[in-house]
Formats: sequence, structure tokens, C-alpha cells
Amino acid sequence: MVNASPKVLIVSFDGGVWENLKPIAEAGIMPNLKSLLEKGSYGNLESTIPPVTPPAWTAFMTGCNPAKSGVFDFYEYQEGSYKPNLTTNKSIKVDTLWKILSDNGFKVGIIDVP
Repeated sequence: MVNASPKVLIVSFDGGVWENLKPIAEAGIMPNLKSLLEKGSYGNLESTIPPVTPPAWTAFMTGCNPAKSGVFDFYEYQEGSYKPNLTTNKSIKVDTLWKILSDNGFKVGIIDVP
């Protein structure tokens, strides 16, 4: 008997809302999403303050609010300068879920995370 480890797939739509996604899945326009809805779990997530992509995704990845993660916007400013730099994964000041899982021996794959 093979000892299969649990597998988790998380699919998220930035700015997606179920009142729009469920009807098109149920109409057969998005059959793969329909299958995921029928076989898996889904729900609404609360966003961050501010409700923008970088802090919201970082909160999802870390479980921390923007004050703890250090990510507030698409840009960050260096101390003593007004020149903006793009926020990147190096802007995150805490470990992500997949870093924690990987450090504990789990195989992790991440695709197309903003």
C-alpha cells in the first residue's frame, strides 16, 4: 500500500467574486472551475486595508497584516528618497506559508502568484 501524502490545490482569482464566478461555472463556461467547486471547498476571503493586490496576496501568503508583512502597495519607498521601487517578494518581512512548508519537508509548487 502506498502512503500518499495529502495534496492541496489553491486557486484564487484576484478581484474575483462568487456572485460572478459561480453562474458562469454553472452555465458550463468554466467547466474546470465547476468541477473544483463540486469536488472541493470554497469561500469568501476578507481583504486587507488597503484592499489592493500586493498587501492582500501577501496577507494570504503569510497570515500577517500589512503592518507585520511590510507590504502596503505596488510600490515602496526607500528611506531618505521619494523614488519608488516596485514591491517584490524581497519586500516581505515574514516567512510565507510555502517557505514554512518547504522548510518542514513538504514539496511545494507555486504558479503565477502576484
